[in-house]
Amino acid sequence: MKFRALLLAVALGLPVVPALHAVSLEDNGYEVLDTRQEEGTYRFDVEDTDGNEFEIRSDQEELSEGQINTLDVVRRVVYDLDTLEVESMRVLFEAGRVDILVVPSEFEYQGQDLLPYIPSGLQFSFDAVLNYDFRLLVDEYFMRFRGQYVDEEQFVGRLADAVNDPVGFLESRRPELIAQRVDELEEWAEDSEQRRAELREELDDAQVELEQTREELAETEDRLTQTRAELEEVRSGVLAFNNRTFFGRVRPLEPQTVDRIVELREEHPDIEQSEIRDRLSEEGLEASGNEVSIVLAVYFNEFE
Repeated sequence: MKFRALLLAVALGLPVVPALHAVSLEDNGYEVLDTRQEEGTYRFDVEDTDGNEFEIRSDQEELSEGQINTLDVVRRVVYDLDTLEVESMRVLFEAGRVDILVVPSEFEYQGQDLLPYIPSGLQFSFDAVLNYDFRLLVDEYFMRFRGQYVDEEQFVGRLADAVNDPVGFLESRRPELIAQRVDELEEWAEDSEQRRAELREELDDAQVELEQTREELAETEDRLTQTRAELEEVRSGVLAFNNRTFFGRVRPLEPQTVDRIVELREEHPDIEQSEIRDRLSEEGLEASGNEVSIVLAVYFNEFE
């Protein structure tokens, strides 16, 4: 029967995914040697009625009836294999899928030792059908060995052929590898097209936001220009109002004189008002001491 029993179990409709009804391992002939939880995964070290010890991992605290049925089939098939002796086995139930890792202590086919060629053990997955997928190391070739399991003779015979003729095995897989590569490229192209569309949409959104920002900036600059103009009008009015003659006549200051006083104060923060008047006189600009004081008070909040 061997692994054919596992495929037969699927064909007969044995549940392989967690059901609502949880059952006890002990009530189904398994002795639980140890139980622990690590990073959200429950781990059970168990022993069957034949004395075989192995590990069960599950994302649920209890196994369902369907998982127990699957475990029974897997256990019987693995430990009944003629070509190998099992050193350890791990069965992982997760998200409706079953993954099986078998580490042999002996693996011999027609007098040939196959154990040195499987550095990571034998890895199977059970999802409606049984598949194998693991690596073979033959000389300098590190080959992926995968396919659908039919029976022990077909599986081990194909593995032996790959070990004895790795070049021929790789050549035989060339169409498969090409098809796989085409699928990968098509998937990559679809992902790239989708990503391009997403980037195009992000770029369009960014351009809209940029245009809105430019409009807001332009409005802000307009308001700033208007505010500056209003401020200058206020300053000019204050200067004119405070620069009266003895008889009360308003005497406005020349704009270039005001600008030069402001420049001198900004360039020389410690300059005295008398020095400012002297510099203005040297440059041909007229300003009294009172006018210099008024400008400094209005522009720099300086009062004497």
